[in-house]
Amino acid sequence: MEGEPGNLSMIEDSSFVILSVFLLYLLYRVACIQYFWHFSNKNARNEFIHSNQNIFSSNSFLSEHFRLDISMVMSNLFLVATLFWIIFGYNNLFYRLPFSLLYLCIFLFFGILYFFTTYLPRQKQINHINSFNKTDYLILFVLSIVFLPISILFGTFLQRLNHWIHSYAQKLIEKQSKNDLENALELSVGNEQSDAAEKEAELLKSVVKFGEVAVRQIMKSRVDIISIDKNDTFENVVNVVIDSGFSRFPVYEEDLDTIVGLLYVKDLLKFMKSEPREDWQKLIRTNLIFVPESKKIDELLREFQSEKFHLAIVIDEFGSTSGIVTLEDIVEEIVGEIKDEFDDDTEVEYSKIDDHNYLFEGKTLLNDVCRIIEVDTATFDDTKGNADSLAGLLLELIGELPEINEEIKYNDFTFKVVAVNKRRIEKVKITLPSDEI
Repeated sequence: MEGEPGNLSMIEDSSFVILSVFLLYLLYRVACIQYFWHFSNKNARNEFIHSNQNIFSSNSFLSEHFRLDISMVMSNLFLVATLFWIIFGYNNLFYRLPFSLLYLCIFLFFGILYFFTTYLPRQKQINHINSFNKTDYLILFVLSIVFLPISILFGTFLQRLNHWIHSYAQKLIEKQSKNDLENALELSVGNEQSDAAEKEAELLKSVVKFGEVAVRQIMKSRVDIISIDKNDTFENVVNVVIDSGFSRFPVYEEDLDTIVGLLYVKDLLKFMKSEPREDWQKLIRTNLIFVPESKKIDELLREFQSEKFHLAIVIDEFGSTSGIVTLEDIVEEIVGEIKDEFDDDTEVEYSKIDDHNYLFEGKTLLNDVCRIIEVDTATFDDTKGNADSLAGLLLELIGELPEINEEIKYNDFTFKVVAVNKRRIEKVKITLPSDEI
């Protein structure tokens, strides 16, 4: 009887040794599975999922990568914490060993862990001898049950986080690629000073920046839309068509916020042969495309191509009509102004008073203003906000409708309001800074 406590102690010590070895083996197997899962090709993973030894009733757990990852990570943490507690905590080694010896034991503990959970699995994977059997599927099966709530909760979170990181990385890569291309174009133009080279470089820059341009930057604003009231007489409709020279017209009821369709001139020409002509409303095509101001023009171009449309109605955040945009507007953003026999000779209505001063209409787009006065199109980006026109820029600068002859200064530019009514700025004179002259 006197020997029983010693025997029990030996049995207990043996049990802890066996348990420690078993936990270390489990850590090793889980590490092998992780290395295979993350560093094998897609075909090998599919073979792993659809193996005859796979004991899962459904492969959804294996196919949902984030749930599998979380289960393996949680199992690693659980096994390491349990093994550490068995060796150091249960035997009170923190209190029984001197500091130097305790430090050495902890160092050896993590060294052994590294060998079995990193070095060996990695070598097996590198040498393509990382094989699996039914035990591995059994381990995964148990892990999927034990850590099911955690894997479901954090799996969804990690999936969204991974999607955000991937999207952010793609944007950075695209931005860097665009910057590199623009720098290369600048260098090529610097080395070749011919007009043809500069025009080619400008064309390529337009292509590079094409995906960054929003619809509101190129649209024809609401005040410039030439439209037709649905209740107009046939004679009035014909007069509008003749005076404007356009081939498509938005048709509205009551006001421009209720556009009901488009009237095509080619349909109207056929209709003019018929009698009577008062029911011209039957020519209205009601299939329309409505797009937000923030939509990128490359996306709109693809929509035009797929839907076979040439015109879209631009709406603001409240659903009100902001303007219209056409296929020609999008193409002109790349190749520049496209003129036909009905267009005016001037691209933008402006007057060059002298090398220092220009006179523009308030509705002139900022991109056109910058192009004409020969400054970078990003010159006013810091203050323009959502404004795309010269008048909009001045309203952003002072926050109210200016008075006639009022001067507004910004970064050495001087803007003088030449004409204004109760609703909008009509004409603005721009005086350039001395370093731009």
